[in-house]
Amino acid sequence: MSHTQGGRSLTLTDHDMGVFWERMTQMFGHRWVSAYGSSDSDNVWLACLDGLNPKQLRSGMRAVARSGDAWPPTAPQFRKLCERATLTDHGLPDPERAYREVASNAHNPSRASWSHPAVYVAGRETGWFDLRHAEMGGRIEQRFRRNYEIATRRVLAGEQLDVEIPVALEDTRGRRRPLTEKDRTAGRNALAQLRGMV
Repeated sequence: MSHTQGGRSLTLTDHDMGVFWERMTQMFGHRWVSAYGSSDSDNVWLACLDGLNPKQLRSGMRAVARSGDAWPPTAPQFRKLCERATLTDHGLPDPERAYREVASNAHNPSRASWSHPAVYVAGRETGWFDLRHAEMGGRIEQRFRRNYEIATRRVLAGEQLDVEIPVALEDTRGRRRPLTEKDRTAGRNALAQLRGMV
C-alpha cells in the first residue's frame, strides 16, 4: 500500500502501523486496546491515514501526548492531529489562523508580515480583491482553504511553493438561474435548426 515519489513515502507501511499501534497502546493502555483491538487487523486505521508519511504519524503521536486527553482519538481525529501537528512542525499556521491572517492583510498584502510564505501564496492565488470582500464561511474562504491545502502540501513534500495553483471548477449545483424569454427563444431556434438538418 506504500509508494514513493522523489524518494519520499506517501503512505504508511505495515511496520509504521505496528510501531504506531504499540506507542498508542503504551499511551492509552486498555482504553486503546478495548476501543481498537491489539492491532489494525481490518486496516481501518491504515485506510484512514492513507497519504500520511511516517514523520506526520510521529507528529500526530506527539500532539496526542501533549493534549493530555485520557481517551484515545478516533482515526479521523488522529489524522487531523497529524496534519495540524505537521503544519506546526514546519512553521505553518492551521487553516483557520491562516484564513484570519490573509483576510486581515488582504487590503495591503505587500506590506504584511506573513507568518509563512504559503499563507501569502494561497491568498494571492485566491485573489486579494475577493478576499477583501469575502464573507466568513463563504465561497471565497472555501477557495482559500483549498489553495492553502495545496500550498502546504507542496511545502511538506519539499516542492516549489511559488507555482501557480490550478483554478478549481465551481460547484454550481443547486444554484440554477431561471430561464429568460431570450433563453427560451434561443433554444427553440436551435431546435428548429436541428430539425431542418435531418
